[in-house]
Amino acid sequence: MTPAPVSVIKVGGSVLRDAAAYADVARAIFSEIARGPTWIVVSAGAGVTDRLERSLNAGSPSSELGELLDRHEAWNDGPFPAELREGLLARVSTGDPGALPRRLAWGERASAEVLKSRLGRSGRAVPIVELGSSSSLPPERNALVPGFYLREDDGGIRLLPRGGGDISAVLVAAALGSTSVRLWKRGGGIRIDGRALPRVLASDLLPRLEDPIRPIHVEAVRIAARLGIELSLEDPFGGAAATVIESGPGSRSWAYPTGVSPGVILDGIVAPSSGPITEPLAP
Repeated sequence: MTPAPVSVIKVGGSVLRDAAAYADVARAIFSEIARGPTWIVVSAGAGVTDRLERSLNAGSPSSELGELLDRHEAWNDGPFPAELREGLLARVSTGDPGALPRRLAWGERASAEVLKSRLGRSGRAVPIVELGSSSSLPPERNALVPGFYLREDDGGIRLLPRGGGDISAVLVAAALGSTSVRLWKRGGGIRIDGRALPRVLASDLLPRLEDPIRPIHVEAVRIAARLGIELSLEDPFGGAAATVIESGPGSRSWAYPTGVSPGVILDGIVAPSSGPITEPLAP
């Protein structure tokens, strides 16, 4: 019997603005899971990554971090696990090169925890799965994936570029053998002169993507086109028209063996020596 295809959805921070938004998104995910296997890549809540970065650069007092924790626990409608609480409030050295990656990854992990808790209270136990640099994805039917980073074998954090949750979702799709990714974003699809653009080829869109974060990360589009993965920018609550980004007839659909890790896929597309994804990918 052929296994059901896995639906891959990325929840953008633009739709995760407050407790009501998290509740709405959790209900939408619940419905998606009822239809079939679903992996959800989760961004930090709106504005959280910027605030976490400022807090480290400015050496923010514990009271400010405590307020940020309180906000997340309000979104969660309950206390966080001790690991997450301590991970945010622990003192860090400004000379520690791993401090920023750990703190920014906290926002993604905390956001996934909120959705996990809300789904659990609705009767759906969905695990949180971190993407690994070399470890393969576990055989879960459903999962919540913190975006924007990979977990190294030694426990360290490898950050993707800002807005990299879109890249995380494409990597998940490639690792699971899915041919499409749905990206839930505030405002849905792309508009030109006030009109919705229903479909567009990646090759036509890429020259117009000057901002690497909005409406979609340019490298996510490049990688998806290389892998033959279709992207759909959607409003999760149906308030705005969607845009489908097609990889195009000239794209190469690369088939990866079962069990390959997202990190291996990423490094197979971008040479490790090139560092973070910032330059155009070679054809």
